[in-house]
Amino acid sequence: MSLAKSQGGDIIRKQSTFKQTIYKGVIDSPFSIKWPRVQAELSGRLLDRLLKLLGPVGEYKENCRSASKSLKKKEKVPSGEIPLLISEQRLLVGINDVTKHLERMIQLNKTDTERIVKVDMETPTAGIPVIFLCRRDIKPVHLCSHLLTMAALANVKLVPLPLDSEELLARALNLHRVSAVFLEVCDSDAEEPLRLAVDEVPSVEAPWLSGTITHGIPYSNTRIKVLKTTGTFTKKSK
Repeated sequence: MSLAKSQGGDIIRKQSTFKQTIYKGVIDSPFSIKWPRVQAELSGRLLDRLLKLLGPVGEYKENCRSASKSLKKKEKVPSGEIPLLISEQRLLVGINDVTKHLERMIQLNKTDTERIVKVDMETPTAGIPVIFLCRRDIKPVHLCSHLLTMAALANVKLVPLPLDSEELLARALNLHRVSAVFLEVCDSDAEEPLRLAVDEVPSVEAPWLSGTITHGIPYSNTRIKVLKTTGTFTKKSK
């Protein structure tokens, strides 16, 4: 029982609380998509192999910055080999660039019933498209939640990375922040360890999205559940 008081301290009324069993209706969509579950050991292994692969890209970017400063000072520009990930245009960095690329892939897939074609990839490769996402580092998480549905539509693997991966990726690429990386992993000696690890990651499961771009899907009923819980109510008395 609680007592309500006025500013002067006088009791104006008594309030008593009681608990009662109540039932609440819960509506759940049948088209919910779950994030791929990746074991901690596999997630760490994926991150290590990805960092090893992105290391030369970060070094190349740093050399480009140094070359730009040397040109301004009219100094000799150091020469360096362009990493294949850049020369073959198989790497995209950042949520915005990854989102735009997935949109183009989905749009092209509407008129292409064969395997998803590469967009803006001048050099043909047999790579596996993969999104590496620092989901646990992104706050709020809804900033990247759209990538889950888009990955299912584009038939692209989505790999959630462990906590603090954002800083490690940024350091490897010599950038301030990296939350998402899109990469076409090829069947080469250098990328084979990463490709084998990616094969162990389950694909995004959304069976109702299969063929939805060109075909219809059957109707699914809304899931309605009844939740039994306890509510607290206040009984007022004069």
